[in-house]
Amino acid sequence: MLTACARPAPLLPPAPGSGEDYDRLVQEDAATPDAKLSCRQITAALRQIAGDTAQLEGRMGLSRESNQAIGYVSATLFPPLALTAESNSMEKLQLNELQYRRDRLHRLAKGKNCPASA
Repeated sequence: MLTACARPAPLLPPAPGSGEDYDRLVQEDAATPDAKLSCRQITAALRQIAGDTAQLEGRMGLSRESNQAIGYVSATLFPPLALTAESNSMEKLQLNELQYRRDRLHRLAKGKNCPASA
């Protein structure tokens, strides 16, 4: 039941200057379509990601309340009810992808010496 709401945090990206892993990510970033974005476009993309993230987290929050009620009732009265809890697996995957792209955009912005962004 607890796994229906839980979402492990994605792995943190390597810190700048931390060696081969960070250098590899920077090289991979250069091969993505995001590498062609201007600083202004990167800022706009980061804002879009922030909005999309907030929407996904809001949807997940709504189902979390429902899942908590289902968990209580299934634990006390009717255990098979636990099977109806939402796992939000699609939202979790989307959220991970947004976070990975946000990290990539921040690395690209840093590499392009863009002003601080979202």
